[in-house]
Amino acid sequence: MSKKDVLAALNRSMERTLAACDWDDKTLSRRYGKGKWSGKQILAHLADCELNFLLRMKFILAENDPPIVPFEQDDWAKKFDYDALDVKFVKETFRILRQNLIAVTRECGEADLKRAGKHPQRPDYTAGWVAAHAAEHNDHHLEQLDAIRAGITWSPKK
Repeated sequence: MSKKDVLAALNRSMERTLAACDWDDKTLSRRYGKGKWSGKQILAHLADCELNFLLRMKFILAENDPPIVPFEQDDWAKKFDYDALDVKFVKETFRILRQNLIAVTRECGEADLKRAGKHPQRPDYTAGWVAAHAAEHNDHHLEQLDAIRAGITWSPKK
């Protein structure tokens, strides 16, 4: 994916995610399947992911081969009680972090995008991959949010 395409995808998914933060509480409390996250939990997860994506991107750009620490999403959801978070706060957190990620990505040259970090599960972990993955990951959860809004069960595409 080109840098231009990544930036367009980051902007597009940001706008859709911010719009989902404005849904009513009843909709945001629904789940996309039995035992799955609610809309509110997904939005809180997306904000925490933005924090991780931005931090990883900055480490990769500023340091040589920095270690990248994976995070356990379910542990974060439990520890930071996603159900208790104020969706307006989640929205602003996501907005600020995504805008920062977009700005950092926009300023990257080709050499910057090829800089790498050491991820224990992904040998090809580069700044360019982080930016593209942020958009792809967001789109994945937007599919779940679309199902929640429609009141239907979601399952991953094969």
